Amino acid sequence: MDPAEVAAFRAKVAQRAAEDPEFKAALLANPMGAISKEYNFTFPDSIDPATFNARVRSRFQTGANPDRLSNTELEQVAGGAPKELPPCGY
Repeated sequence: MDPAEVAAFRAKVAQRAAEDPEFKAALLANPMGAISKEYNFTFPDSIDPATFNARVRSRFQTGANPDRLSNTELEQVAGGAPKELPPCGY
């Protein structure tokens, strides 16, 4: 798969996990197994199952850390200029 195909496949899996709680549970329990079963996908031997599974689990486990900022909250506190600058008052 080229990088664009990988990105599209990841988006497809993420969409399915967002819409289907049973698939998300299977994905968290056994990522490689769930993807293989659902999409009839065979992973290449070069993919380390432990590393792949850990990455998928970290991507889809939400709410596990209440101290973690949401993406919206992170955007609000991240550095950089605001989208609209307030009047300077001069």
